[in-house]
Parts: sequence; structure tokens; C-alpha cells
Amino acid sequence: MYHEKESDEEDNSINIDLCKKKLEDINIMNFTAKTGNFCSGCYAQAYHFLNLMKTNMSKDLKYNPGNVLLVGKNPAEPQNFKNILLFGDCAIETTRNSDFRKIHIESKKNVMDEIKSKTTKKKNPKDKAKIKIKPNKKILELSGCPPKLYDCIEPLIKYYGKSNSPNLVFFNQFIKLTTSSKNKLKETLKSLEVISLSD
Repeated sequence: MYHEKESDEEDNSINIDLCKKKLEDINIMNFTAKTGNFCSGCYAQAYHFLNLMKTNMSKDLKYNPGNVLLVGKNPAEPQNFKNILLFGDCAIETTRNSDFRKIHIESKKNVMDEIKSKTTKKKNPKDKAKIKIKPNKKILELSGCPPKLYDCIEPLIKYYGKSNSPNLVFFNQFIKLTTSSKNKLKETLKSLEVISLSD
């Protein structure tokens, strides 16, 4: 009888996934975190920010690959990432001269140089393709020390675009709806025909 009870307890046991201590260990589709030295405030907000993305942007990030979040002073240099998010003033300031802030574009040779090389059939070692350096515009800076969590949502939507972040847009509208005043909320619910005009 005692053994049966023990097996029942084993059948009813619940496996609890403990919270991740490191920001890099939070598993989000198409998303990576890289950290430097950070304060407890930035850590806490970045932790909640990543979990907010994991909960409300899982579908959105499916269509937006190659994302990295940089947190703290002197985070590791991101490589081959399409979207770079800088979280907090420390990450923004200490990466001002980082390589990822510039894009090296190899310019095409002009038409005359191309014709000359074809007619002479010789390549001049001096005629190397010119490289243009342009600022990387695929960087989102979320300022503050620490940044306020809900102040990050609007810039995120603007950065990815409404069509590429429908879940986050819906979440943002829901937050606005629930945090508005009672009268405004009632008017909104009436306009959406959730409640009747007589209520």
C-alpha cells in the first residue's frame, strides 16, 4: 500500500523550469543577447524585456531573423546580425566606435575603367574596387539607465514595422486600452461594440 502511494506521488510530480540567470541563456527564436558589465537595474529591465519579446513576439521574430540585443558596457562585438538592439545608455555609449556601426560597401568600377581593362586585357594592381563606408541604419538604440520597459515597445514597432510585428502591435494596443482612464475605456469599448450604448 505504501509503494502504491509513492508511485502516485511520482506520477503527479511537476517539473519546474527555473528562471535563467544569464541573459544569454534566455532562449528566443532568431534572437541572441550579448552582455558586458551592467548594473542591476539594466539587468532586471533587460531580463523582463527579453521575456516580453519571448512571450509577445515569438511569431513576429519568426519573420525577422538575425537579431541581437547588446546590454551593458563594452558588450561582445556582434557579427553577421541583421538587426542590432542597444539596450541602455552604457551599451549605446561604449559602442560608438564599434565596427558594427559601419557598413563597408564595395563600389562597382566605373564603365571607362572596365572598358580599358577589357581592351588591354591587363589588370592594373592600382585599379582596386573602391570601398565606401556608410553608417549602419539597422541599429535601434533604447536609451535610459535602465530603459523603461513599456517605453521600448513603440520604438520596437517603428523599427520592425507594423506589418512585421502584428503580435507586438496587438499587445501594445491592449496595454493602452487597459491603462487608459475608465471613461476613455468605456468609450473605446462602446465604439468597438463590446458593450451597448445604454451601459
